[in-house]
Amino acid sequence: MIIYDKLKELYSSEELKSKLGDYVYYYCFFSNNEEDVKLGKLANSIPDLRNIYSFEEFVSDFPHFALKYKELKTIYNILISGKKLSEFLNLHREILKQLYYGFYSESKSFVYEQLKYISIDYDISKFEYSFFKRHIELYGDKNELIKFKEKHKIDQKILWEFQKETWHIAIAGLLAEKIRCDKMKEK
Repeated sequence: MIIYDKLKELYSSEELKSKLGDYVYYYCFFSNNEEDVKLGKLANSIPDLRNIYSFEEFVSDFPHFALKYKELKTIYNILISGKKLSEFLNLHREILKQLYYGFYSESKSFVYEQLKYISIDYDISKFEYSFFKRHIELYGDKNELIKFKEKHKIDQKILWEFQKETWHIAIAGLLAEKIRCDKMKEK
């Protein structure tokens, strides 16, 4: 496994044993089953693991997650932060179905504490945007808005905004709150 090789390059066996403890060290490094390796436990013991171990390496090392979950980047974000998947789901269990089958952009089945782990691929660089209490609005070229709407399976209509004299779409739910969270982090 890539994670073993990377950790062995950085730390001696004794250093790893002292960081992880004997039980986790032997369980992780001498098991023949990748499902036995608990990435969350490793991340708790090795705080800079996110800088050492990439998402692509995770997918290569843990193919059983790819067979089970569609939202692999979110699973990686949870585990690499040192959390167990069960801790993440204890915040709000309804999101489990979306981890299996993919995120629904207008879903209300999440809590805000989960947003920092959730990974949704979106690009709003071609749009202006405004935040409102319960939704956000994207303004821009109608064709670009149609592409965005279709990609993210948004049910809302694209309408003409008379005050701004441009097309817009209003979105609420998971995608809207993820965009809001990411944009607030940037500021």
